[in-house]
Amino acid sequence: MIAKSRVFRVWMVATAVVTTVAISVPTSAVSVETRRPAPVVGQTWTGRVVVVADGDTIEVMRDGRAVRVRLAGIDAPEAGQPWSSRARSRLAELTYHRAVTILVRDVDRYGRSVVDATCADGRRVSAVLVAEGLAWFYAAYSTDSELKRLEAEARAARRGLWSDRNPTPPWLWRQRHPRRAR
Repeated sequence: MIAKSRVFRVWMVATAVVTTVAISVPTSAVSVETRRPAPVVGQTWTGRVVVVADGDTIEVMRDGRAVRVRLAGIDAPEAGQPWSSRARSRLAELTYHRAVTILVRDVDRYGRSVVDATCADGRRVSAVLVAEGLAWFYAAYSTDSELKRLEAEARAARRGLWSDRNPTPPWLWRQRHPRRAR
């Protein structure tokens, strides 16, 4: 019994020492490689799209890492909304496993770069989605006159989501359908 309690005490002390050392390691000792570089507004880079998360969010390879970016000036239908699958599919047709040029416009509250993405053929991804009626011009966060004009044209022609009688914008959908805690 004494041997067992001594082993237990030695184990407890060793665990406490390891825990203390692990907690007290300064952040400066953490490898720079484990940190994601902060997005820089105005920065331009080219990478291959490896993930299409939804109708307005992609992951692009940069320096050997996938970087999640959100397309500037647009808001695509949310999962569960009409047209969300079509918007995501079209974004994948345009970008998946293809090179895109990224221009960082802003950084959102989640730390994602908000970007203009341009296909190799020169087409602006956001403009294609809005023109085809697969995304809204996001006036609350953009003053892009081209996207505003393209949305008006898509509405008038009843393209994509504008063919529905009264499509619900994603920002209202999110208010009415908050995500459940995971």
